[in-house]
Amino acid sequence: MKRRRLFSLLTALALLAALLPARAAEEVFSIATPQDLARFAQLCTKDTWSQGVTAELTADLEVDGGFTPIPIFQGTFHGNGHTISGLSVTGKGSKVGLFRTLTASAVVEDLTVEGNLSPQGTASSVGLLAGVNHGTLRRCTATGTVSDQENVGGLVGSNEAGGSLISCSSSALVTGVTNAGGVAGQNLGLLQACSNTGSVNVSPDQEAPTSVGGIAGLSRGTIRSCVNRGEVGYQHVGYNMGGIAGLQSGEITGCTNTGPVPVSYTHLTLPT
Repeated sequence: MKRRRLFSLLTALALLAALLPARAAEEVFSIATPQDLARFAQLCTKDTWSQGVTAELTADLEVDGGFTPIPIFQGTFHGNGHTISGLSVTGKGSKVGLFRTLTASAVVEDLTVEGNLSPQGTASSVGLLAGVNHGTLRRCTATGTVSDQENVGGLVGSNEAGGSLISCSSSALVTGVTNAGGVAGQNLGLLQACSNTGSVNVSPDQEAPTSVGGIAGLSRGTIRSCVNRGEVGYQHVGYNMGGIAGLQSGEITGCTNTGPVPVSYTHLTLPT
C-alpha cells in the first residue's frame, strides 16, 4: 500500500514538472536576426527570466531604428565578435543603452555596438552598451554618438561599484553636462585596459559642463592601464576636465593620455 502511494506521488510530481515552464538556467538563446533580438528584449522585461541564461549572437545585426532597449539582463551574452548597429533613442527616458541595466551576475563579451543615443529631457545614465552596469564587460566596443544630461559615456553611463569593464574601447562622440566620459560617465567600479579615441564634450554650444574625462567623467572607483587619445572639452568656463578623469577620488594607475585637453577657465573676471 505504501509503495503504491509513493509511486502515485512520484508520478504526480513528474507530471507537474513536465507542465512547468523550463527554467531560464537551462536556456541558450540564439540571436541571428533583429526579430530574435526584439524577442530577447521582450523576455528580459521580467527581471528574473535571464538568470542563468546564455545568449549567443550569431550574426551582425542592423536594427534600423526599430530598437527597444533590453530592460534588465542577469546572464551571459556572447557577442562572438559581431556588431549590433543602428541603435537610436530620442524619446524621454533614463538608463538608456543596448541594455538598460546589467546586474552583478551579468557578463557581456566580444560585442560591438553602434548607434546614436540622445534621449530628451533630464535623462541620466546613457551609454551605447549599457545605461547602468553592475556586471562584467570584456572586449566590447562602442561607436557612434551619445548625448544626455548626467552620467554619459561611450560604453556605459554609470559603472557601479562591483561593475567592471576590461579591455573595452570606444570611438563614440560623447556630449554631457555632468559626468561625461569616453568610456564611462561615472565610474564607481573598475575600468581596466580600456581605451578611448572619441571626442568628449568638444561642442561650445552646450551649457558649461562639469566633470569631463577621456576615460571617465567622475571616478570614485579604480582606473588601471587605460589610454585616452580623444580630444576632451573646449576652452570654457567650467570645472573638472582631464585626459583620464575629470574628477576622481579613487585610484588611477598606469594610464596614458595623448588627447588634447584645452584650458578650462574656472573663474572669469570681467574688465572694469
